[in-house]
Amino acid sequence: TASLQVTFRLEQSDGTLLAAKTITQSRPLNERTPTAFAQTQSANLASVAAEIAKFLPNPSPSK
Repeated sequence: TASLQVTFRLEQSDGTLLAAKTITQSRPLNERTPTAFAQTQSANLASVAAEIAKFLPNPSPSK
C-alpha cells in the first residue's frame, strides 16, 4: 500500500482562515517496484490536490 498524508492550512491574504485539514489517501500497489510506487503516489497526490482545490475560493474576474 502507498499512503500519502497532507496537512494544510488555507488562509485569505488578511489571515482569515478558510480551511485547516489533514487528508490521507491510500492505494494498493500493483507491484513492489519503485516505478509502481511512484505511479501510485502520483495518483494519491492528484486525489489529495483535488480535495484541497475544493476549499479554494473562486477567482475573481480580472479587470
